[in-house]
Amino acid sequence: MINNMVKNSNGSIHEINQATDAQGLTAYYPGSIQGSMLNNDINDFTGNFLINQGRGTNIQGSMLNNEIDNYTGNLLINQGYGGNIQNSVINNALINFTQDDNNPSDGLRISQGLAPITNSVINNAVINSNHQSTVSGAFSISQNRVDNSCINNLVYGSEDNMLGQFGLTNSQICNVSLFSNDIYLHEGYLSGVNGCWIAIGCNDYQKMITNLTDTNFFCLTIGNHEIFDLRW
Repeated sequence: MINNMVKNSNGSIHEINQATDAQGLTAYYPGSIQGSMLNNDINDFTGNFLINQGRGTNIQGSMLNNEIDNYTGNLLINQGYGGNIQNSVINNALINFTQDDNNPSDGLRISQGLAPITNSVINNAVINSNHQSTVSGAFSISQNRVDNSCINNLVYGSEDNMLGQFGLTNSQICNVSLFSNDIYLHEGYLSGVNGCWIAIGCNDYQKMITNLTDTNFFCLTIGNHEIFDLRW
């Protein structure tokens, strides 16, 4: 088990690269993590933070837990970036995140599956937070190259969040947005996927769903006029 905690801190760039040494802090060295638990707890932080999990590192049979609370600044979480994640559980909870007005090009970004994630469970919760990146197409949560996995994304009481899911195969997807503003969903190139998108009490909700193969997708929106939208 590897535990990292940052609390009541200001900083320019903090970087956690979890790989193979005893503390779980390295500089992109290749290796593997097996049967382990990695926990990051970041509270009352102002500044820039980067978490890399699976960058040049294969992670198997492990649990990754990241909890970020009362955060102001720019945050990037890379999971499965140059290294595969297999048979693992990924949990990210972001609560009370506020964009850094002096650095609006970054914001909140979770990137999962730049390298393959397989046979895993992915849970993301964004609560009382805003993204507001000025970069066109910059997703708050981006999920790619995920196979045979279960994905759950929750956005609650938040603003300006974008969710992108591309190239997912043989997976189950559940996306829920509750009482949030300016929510954008983009789904594309899904194969063998069963998914749903539920948005309740949301304003300025938008979605784009294209290029589905052997995929069932159910959409329910209450508060932005669309009640049912089925894709087969």
